[in-house]
Amino acid sequence: MQKSNAKRISCKRCQQRKIRCSRTFPCTNCSTALAKCEFRESDFKRPPVSREYVATLESRIASLESLVGRLKTADRDERNRILDDLEDQDYVPSFSSLPLEDEIALSEAMTKASFQEMTDGKRRPPLFRRPADR
Repeated sequence: MQKSNAKRISCKRCQQRKIRCSRTFPCTNCSTALAKCEFRESDFKRPPVSREYVATLESRIASLESLVGRLKTADRDERNRILDDLEDQDYVPSFSSLPLEDEIALSEAMTKASFQEMTDGKRRPPLFRRPADR
């Protein structure tokens, strides 16, 4: 069996017996029963995203944290200038610039977040809100 860092769902035996699986190899139940512990290849969840993608996200987070810090310390006029500059920039990732597996992972994460918002009935506040001009 191929060793992977990806999370697995329950082994075949635990699935068939409808019991909780430790999801290790071999799982606790199979070890105790001295049974063969098998996972289907399709039981592996999607592979982790690439290092480049993680580095890109970390860079974007640092940039956004810096932006939030500047917004917190700026007076109203400066804050409006910063926000006007933001309108000219694209802070949404370009799917076409991502490797296919990262594009899929990002799309799934965005869909899950939207679905979660719809199903739990809670509307989350925007990440930042432009101050109202008074």
